[in-house]
Amino acid sequence: MQVSVESPSKVERRLTIVVPSQRIEQAVDAEVVKFAKTADIKGFRPGKVPPELVRKRFGQEVRNEAINSVIQETLNEAIRQEKLLPINQPRVETKLSSAENGLEYIATFEILPEIGPISFNIDKLEKLTAQVSEQDIKNTIERVREQHVKWKKVDRAAREKDKVSGKIQMYGEDGKPLTPESMPLEFVLKDEPSIFGWNLLEELKETKAGEERTFKHTLPQEAFLQGMAGKTLEFKIEVIEVAEPELPAIDAEFAKKLGIKSGDIEELHAEIRKQLELNLKRSIKSSMKQKVFEKLMENNPLDLPKSLIAREAQHLHDENCSMNQHGGQHKHNAEDQAYFEELAKQRIHLGLLVGEAISKHKLNPSSERVNEYLAEFASVYADADEYIKRVKADQRQLKEIETFVLEDMVVEKLLENVSIIEKEVSYEELIAPKQANPEK
Repeated sequence: MQVSVESPSKVERRLTIVVPSQRIEQAVDAEVVKFAKTADIKGFRPGKVPPELVRKRFGQEVRNEAINSVIQETLNEAIRQEKLLPINQPRVETKLSSAENGLEYIATFEILPEIGPISFNIDKLEKLTAQVSEQDIKNTIERVREQHVKWKKVDRAAREKDKVSGKIQMYGEDGKPLTPESMPLEFVLKDEPSIFGWNLLEELKETKAGEERTFKHTLPQEAFLQGMAGKTLEFKIEVIEVAEPELPAIDAEFAKKLGIKSGDIEELHAEIRKQLELNLKRSIKSSMKQKVFEKLMENNPLDLPKSLIAREAQHLHDENCSMNQHGGQHKHNAEDQAYFEELAKQRIHLGLLVGEAISKHKLNPSSERVNEYLAEFASVYADADEYIKRVKADQRQLKEIETFVLEDMVVEKLLENVSIIEKEVSYEELIAPKQANPEK
């Protein structure tokens, strides 16, 4: 067997493999014996069919099976011989196949890129820091009160913080409705954009039950899942009911609902501070990790295998778009494809670099660091010890914790010779858009 290797790109390999006719004929002889054992030919008992008759009756089929078997065997041999690790199914193209000249074929596949020395060429990096203030605690309590709101129907025009219930119909740029009928709508009027990028406070304030409002709005680019990014749609909203909020009092009963058994408000404030400080610590670490990983990818560009990108993009798509999304009508359009392919490239690029850094520096998450991470993560739970036991009993969850610890260790290693410049900001600036929820 002769093997030659070509590299059309850094992540693609093309093997040309030539197999002598003798090996092909040996494989044909072996296949004839196999056929003879199972062939069903009138006049012969099973397993007693003469090989010559098998060749005459099934000659081409036997030869095809033999060639397929030889291709599989010799391809595996060639891959081992050349010390290659394909990451996708090789694409095989037969160039020559004859009894006189043997077999010649080409196998093309992708491999992971070779990663040389990892570069991290930055002198300094900004680190955002913040402190938890009393106002942050009050803001958190207000958000939690809103989560426990009760709604009282009112017979007046809608205003800020009211909840409007009704029906909505959307029309495309061609004027046709996008759904067969109007859909239910419930919306709290706040001075902020929604997922569609609109501000319904502006559109629905001063409306009453029984009234309709029609307006046009251009969807933002983030609306990729609807396949409507950048399109201007018309929205028709029928108001059915207006309700005003009734927030719970900040008293012992409220504190008990949030897990403070004593009902003490000061204890509630202390617990919220503890959780906000933990959220802050996580956000600072997450922000630094993101900055470091972005610089890592910027400093170390890689050629990525197309097959790996396609698989990861499909995986990300399936994670985010269930089969039942949009009533089962969701389609994987070109806009979705581009979005998920970009996410896949980033995830693969980063994964390869982090994996190389772990291997290069021989990083290993010690049980002490895993326990420390787990204890911190569990500290927000009332049953922290039980939570830790459950995680340690679940190998998948424990592996995820170890992965987080390894990522932290990579960041620490990369920052060893980098000057950290701290910048003080407010808690809200640093934590946004995440919000703390002290409920357990």
